[in-house]
Amino acid sequence: TGPFYLSLNVVAAMSDDGTTVTFKAVNTGKQAVAVNVVMDGSKKVRSATMQVIAPGSEGGRNTLDEPEAITPAAAPVGVKGATLQFTMPELSVGVVTVNMQ
Repeated sequence: TGPFYLSLNVVAAMSDDGTTVTFKAVNTGKQAVAVNVVMDGSKKVRSATMQVIAPGSEGGRNTLDEPEAITPAAAPVGVKGATLQFTMPELSVGVVTVNMQ
């Protein structure tokens, strides 16, 4: 339970062998969104990592003069039992990879 954000879109997929769950998230809003995901299933969360791209503005982009102005960066993912906690910065795209055991 918690607030509902229209600016946050998330999709998830599990690997065929059930050992990896991948979340892809987009925050189109102009404020950061704290995300809590409760994993439900027979496997436990072993670890989770996140890569995020957050240009900081709608006009942010790579150019020939600055080809790496916007690059993916590691971001923290908290794991407490079956709950994942991470933050989607404003105007960002992120991928969370969860390793199950």
